[in-house]
Order: sequence, then C-alpha cells, then structure tokens
Amino acid sequence: MTTFSTLAAMQLLTAEKAAVQAAGGYEDGQGMLSAINATIAEVKLQLTVLAANVPAGTNLTAINAALTALA
Repeated sequence: MTTFSTLAAMQLLTAEKAAVQAAGGYEDGQGMLSAINATIAEVKLQLTVLAANVPAGTNLTAINAALTALA
C-alpha cells in the first residue's frame, strides 16, 4: 500500500480547500493534510524503532504490517 506517499504528495484543489474551510469554520485543509502527514511520519519512525527491538513473533509481524500499510 502507499497510504503515506499518496497523502504526502497530495495537493488539495481550490474547491476542496474552500469546502473544508466552509465545513470546519476556518480549517486550512492543506495545513491539516501537512499536519496529518507529519503525524504519520512520526508514527512510522516510532514503529520502525519498535520493530527493530521486538523479537520475532506475531507482534513483530503486526508491527511490520502496520509499517507496510503506512508506506
């Protein structure tokens, strides 16, 4: 999956930005997307550190699956 790379490259259209702002009452759609991407990047880093230290087993498999999903 390419969830993170897709979101990281996304640029909201003017109409999408306006819709988010109108619905949220001042929300900056592109700013929100940037903040979400920063959070995902931090989660990926934390999961990578955790995966490096968790011994083999089902938990490591689940951590690696999460990393793959956030790729």
